[in-house]
Amino acid sequence: MRAHPVVWALRVCWLSLPFTTGDVVGQSLDGRSTAVTVVVAALAWAGWATVLMATIVAHPVALTVLRILTPVAPVATVAALTVWAPDDLPTSGTVLGGIGLVAALVATAAALSGVVADDYVDAASYGAERRFALRVPTAFLLGPVPVFWLTLVGGCLVGPVLLAAQQWIGGAVLTVIGLAIAVPAVKAFHGLSRRWLVFVPAGVTLIDHIGLVDPVLFPARQISAFGPAVEATTATDLTQQALGLVLEISFDSPVEVTARTSKAEGELQLLKAVLISPTRPGAVVAEADRRGLRTAVNA
Repeated sequence: MRAHPVVWALRVCWLSLPFTTGDVVGQSLDGRSTAVTVVVAALAWAGWATVLMATIVAHPVALTVLRILTPVAPVATVAALTVWAPDDLPTSGTVLGGIGLVAALVATAAALSGVVADDYVDAASYGAERRFALRVPTAFLLGPVPVFWLTLVGGCLVGPVLLAAQQWIGGAVLTVIGLAIAVPAVKAFHGLSRRWLVFVPAGVTLIDHIGLVDPVLFPARQISAFGPAVEATTATDLTQQALGLVLEISFDSPVEVTARTSKAEGELQLLKAVLISPTRPGAVVAEADRRGLRTAVNA
């Protein structure tokens, strides 16, 4: 499958980082202990190589890797230009750092974009399927996502560097916290990468473990309308309050949905219309139109 220009921007920008941000980080390590230099270099190269592989091999797992590791690059670049920067950092180093910061920001924006999300979740589809990612719920963006990310990165990256610098207490505390939260945090991030709207020959399947106990199929023969939701709609909200344009799917006859009411329980509901929030609603409506569903385009 031909890669989208946004995916290529991600690849090119990430590939350039060793020659920009990497050079500035190297200069910022001058005069520091061998242990610190080795640990920082090992973490930097391991993280860069892992993300580079994720940019090449599209897959939901790779999407999770991108979402966790790519934002580290602009943070590290800023730190290399400010906190870690030597007093005699040459102008060339500042220029390279600026270029690296722009490249890191572009790579991060691309990695978190809807285009990359859709390309990577669809890479795991098969046959006549077409998968589209769902937006991350607002409640997650305002709480668990940044907290988990900061704790994971601070523990697994900053902790070992502090230990190498013989900052034993701070390094030990951060490392222990990072290792303790690593597995649940990665699972949580990967769970967000596995929330999809899937077009199949029989209709449309909604896969969302946050709002649903089980995936639900909306049969094509029962879909009466598929398009942007109107303000006064009475459709059942399955968006988890995610930001962005909301789409509404209406049915000729009720569809059974088991909505999640708690971590282990759900409630069977009969719904005449539902609201969903894909990362790229325009692309979703276009795919629905291509498959002959009753959208505003082909109504």
